Amino acid sequence: GLDAPILTTRLEQPRQSLDSMPREFGFILAEITRCIATASDGNGAAITTLPLEAAKAWAKFCSLPPATPASGYLPSLRATVAAAPDFANGWANLSELAMSSARNPTVANRVALYKEAQDAADKALAIDPNSAKAYMMKAAFALPRFNINSSDGFPQFTDFAAWQRLSEKALSVRPSDCGCETSTFGFGLLSFGRVGASLPYMEQEKAQTGAWGADLDRALVLAIAGRSLEAKQLLDDLARNWPTEGDVRDVRGLAALIRHDWPEATQM
Repeated sequence: GLDAPILTTRLEQPRQSLDSMPREFGFILAEITRCIATASDGNGAAITTLPLEAAKAWAKFCSLPPATPASGYLPSLRATVAAAPDFANGWANLSELAMSSARNPTVANRVALYKEAQDAADKALAIDPNSAKAYMMKAAFALPRFNINSSDGFPQFTDFAAWQRLSEKALSVRPSDCGCETSTFGFGLLSFGRVGASLPYMEQEKAQTGAWGADLDRALVLAIAGRSLEAKQLLDDLARNWPTEGDVRDVRGLAALIRHDWPEATQM
């Protein structure tokens, strides 16, 4: 229903990525366009039509660069749900980014951010009981990886049973485009030492999204599981296709350390 562009943005890449620039720009533009055009949260979900002011704010959220800190996403998300209070996916994303912001121990309003995240997840589920991301967030609240009221960084786990139940609920409803609920549960299993159990969820993330980040998750789990050659092949392919991505370099370095490849580890 829009008759004029709602977003212009500038994309920049380092000169050394000249060979991969078409692929990288294409990937970024496809992500931005899909996010803006559908405003939905999963394959098969109905396209959400947002009012103009909400569409402008949502477009800004979709186009923020990956290096943006979690707190940098909050103004556009808050503006989105203020203009479209019945937009479940807007509330679910606000929950995710508010909680990520609250994890920063230097933030003064951590308790308020954590409360905002909890309220946003509840609002998302009240609007759409099939919001996988909202259930994923409810699982995170049941099993926090940090104590919001503590000054240290040590996790204080609480309700494992609720975490398991809510995580499984997130996996049982309509899958999200990002596959976040799948990989989050996989990393949760990994953090509890269940390496073998986590791998199928990383493979499911790849099948579900097709994103290169899913390959990075798979490579990390394969390396930790001792399947070094499979992990190295995945990481070498990622490094060729996405040479400027710092996350790829970091996981390649970790994988090299795991397999005792000291020369490669020192280059990362």
